[in-house]
Amino acid sequence: MDELIEKIAFEYGLDPDLVRAIVKVESGGDPWAVRYEPGFYRTYVLRMLSGRLDPPKPAGVSRATEARLRSCSFGLMQVMGQVARERGFEKPFLTELCDPATGLRHGCFHLKFMLDRYLGETPRAVAAYNAGSARVKGGRLVNQDYVDKVLVTLSGLKSKP
Repeated sequence: MDELIEKIAFEYGLDPDLVRAIVKVESGGDPWAVRYEPGFYRTYVLRMLSGRLDPPKPAGVSRATEARLRSCSFGLMQVMGQVARERGFEKPFLTELCDPATGLRHGCFHLKFMLDRYLGETPRAVAAYNAGSARVKGGRLVNQDYVDKVLVTLSGLKSKP
């Protein structure tokens, strides 16, 4: 897996250790990790199903299945279905993000997008990778615990010979 992470991180100009840290925190290295996000489903997908939003869906997938799977995150980097669709993933089945190379490519693409958006500021980009934006409340990132986990994991990887 390390060689694949190195290769794909390099393709996107990312620090492979940052990618490894996100993989470790997000999935523990399990390419088949899947997580359902009920809050996302309630706030976004139910609006989509009610007809207020109607993004295109791939052929061969029911509207209800597509809606549910957009509310899940998949694979090594736990790429959310909705994010994958927004970033151009067009295959019919979002579960294909569990393929290590596919999931890493889409996760690295999204991480690079966030690093560019936040001008290389790693903590804010990591927060946005996890939560969609780097929201601050009370002087802290709203998902500061997540950011701290990734940064501590990254620091541990950097200290290894």
